Amino acid sequence: MLVLVALLAGGTPGRAEILTILHTSDLAGRLTPVVDEQGTRGGMARVVSLLRAHNPGGRALVLDAGDAWGPDPLSQLDAGKLFASLMDSAGYTAMVPGNHELNYGPDTLRVRAAAARLALVAANVVHRDTGQPLLPTQVLVQRDSLRILLTGVVSPGLKTVVNPLRAGALSLTDPAAALQEVLASAAADSAQLVVVLAHMPLPELLGLARSCPGVGLFVGGGVSDAAAPSDGDVHLVELTNGTRIVTTPQGGTTMVGRVDLDLGAPVAGKRPVLGARSQLLPVDGSVPEERSVAWLIRRQERRLRHWGRTPVGVVGDEELDGAALIAELMRHYLDAEVGMVNQGTLRPVALRDTVRLATVDTLVRFEDMLVRIRLPGSRLRAIAQEAASRPAVGQRLVFAAYDPATQKVAGVPLEDGEVYSVATTGYLASGGDGYLSPDTYRDGTPFPDISLREILVTYLRDHPRPWGSLLATRRTSSYRLQTRLGTTLALSAVNRQTGSYRGVATMSGADALAWTAMLESRLARRMPRSVLTAEIKTAYGRVRQSGHAREAADRLNAEAVYTLRQPIPSPFVSLNATTVWTAPAGQERPLVVRSSAGLSVISSSRLATRMGLGLERDLAANQTRAGLEIVPEFSRGFGSGGFLRATGKAFFSNPGQVALENSNTLAIDLWGNLRASVDAHLFMHWDNRVRKTGIRSDFQMGLGYAWDTRWVR
Repeated sequence: MLVLVALLAGGTPGRAEILTILHTSDLAGRLTPVVDEQGTRGGMARVVSLLRAHNPGGRALVLDAGDAWGPDPLSQLDAGKLFASLMDSAGYTAMVPGNHELNYGPDTLRVRAAAARLALVAANVVHRDTGQPLLPTQVLVQRDSLRILLTGVVSPGLKTVVNPLRAGALSLTDPAAALQEVLASAAADSAQLVVVLAHMPLPELLGLARSCPGVGLFVGGGVSDAAAPSDGDVHLVELTNGTRIVTTPQGGTTMVGRVDLDLGAPVAGKRPVLGARSQLLPVDGSVPEERSVAWLIRRQERRLRHWGRTPVGVVGDEELDGAALIAELMRHYLDAEVGMVNQGTLRPVALRDTVRLATVDTLVRFEDMLVRIRLPGSRLRAIAQEAASRPAVGQRLVFAAYDPATQKVAGVPLEDGEVYSVATTGYLASGGDGYLSPDTYRDGTPFPDISLREILVTYLRDHPRPWGSLLATRRTSSYRLQTRLGTTLALSAVNRQTGSYRGVATMSGADALAWTAMLESRLARRMPRSVLTAEIKTAYGRVRQSGHAREAADRLNAEAVYTLRQPIPSPFVSLNATTVWTAPAGQERPLVVRSSAGLSVISSSRLATRMGLGLERDLAANQTRAGLEIVPEFSRGFGSGGFLRATGKAFFSNPGQVALENSNTLAIDLWGNLRASVDAHLFMHWDNRVRKTGIRSDFQMGLGYAWDTRWVR
């Protein structure tokens, strides 16, 4: 049960001491004041002034619960160096890093920690490879005779909002386990009071506080879930186990928190917290600016203006949406079919006329690396639908070349069963905002040397009219090459009637169990108005019988199909050739060429059927036949990369011939490009002149090497 404690009137009888704690959180690197309809508020010159005024003797603890050094561009100019020095001048005792501090990377954090008088503490921020803490896990401070242990923890969920380009070498362990380890240390034993700085969402902070009744006070940061009380001047939460949590819900440099703890007489070496009084101190116009601090901030502003005036490129008369341009550049530089970036990474900035570095830094709120990933069309559709329903604008997505309204990719209708190459950020690929699993980053192709800011600056310098240049070079044709090469154990069977069709390629072979070589390759080119596919299938194997070798599997089939996307049903034309590797003894090699044209109907994302009139030429028999061709195709992909594919083909021709084929493939990815497969093929042929049905079947199991590559041109 939570009890919201307002101002506790009066004192606590018999209290021995009062400890004052001044606390901030989510300062966001805001060095300058906020100017809005409420007037001029905040700014570090006033924060420093207010903290000094409330801590004249330096006995108070001044603490920060994270996200102090960024992401404001003025603070990012020197990676938080000035901001950290101003916190020292304000008398801060300790802080826990938030995600914006972690975004600067481990090297910068260590440099800042070494240079600062305040202590950076983090019990559960460790090196990914060694498991060793990046920063001190705790620090003991003395206030008169009172020994206080300060420690810090962060939410593991911050990993999804930390830039992997800078902080990918870090791991965030379980905060409860890390905190328990600190509480069991010798330093905690000697301390009379424990104060924990925690940067995490409110529900997570409450759960942590419930599990640690031995902590005197939690100072929370990143508590966006906490709403300011209606009176706006108190925010103190007390749990039924006696643990207290204090936050600054309005955050930023516009509000500083103060809590006065009433400490009782020592009990078993510990000073119990008997009561607390908390208030939020507004940083408004009534607080004077510290002059020396204001001068340093103005000097930083001059540096940013001077640096930011450097021209990058000229957009011209057009006004460009910066987010849309970034998304298009992402797919352009990574040669991907779709670009995808979250709006929280960028600020809503329109580009016009001369673009300068300051504009670029304003647009790119969080610098990030690029990653190329692969997503099925169905997953891309689901992500777009989820993004549109997100209440937080920063979590919505901007796409390039993919239009969720029309469900088209570069003008081509989205296909659920297709796998698309997507250029995105390391943040999204590592699970940021919850659209993708963290494994997506590991399974993708990272480009650590290509960043959002770099692609924008580079392109603007080289292209005076960037949007027109991008559209002129936009690649609207995608290619997908699927190849399978391997060896299989094939069980082949033919009935007696196949001997009557020795000139028919699909009837070639013998009853046998033999190892065969197999190759399948399929190239699909998808264009806005049409699709062209070309496929080749072949298998060959020999078995030794009665002292001589005989073909157990012997076939070669090639086919090309060109299909228009409109109208529906879609018109198509096809060309198919069937032959064998080995000509029967004393006979000409069988070769049948068939062309057909008709309509293609897509029943679902997995099933399509072609039906048309065909003209078949049997070159070995010197015969030409016309007839009806029906080709149903079923395909289903699996998340692991495998697939199930079934294709049927029926040709009814005059005079009185029927040719039926059925091919089924189940492929399962094992490791890397190694794939296990099971293939079943059935061929039937009937001719009214022979009046016998020839049947041939192949059943194959084996291993192969598979390629599945997509690119755009």
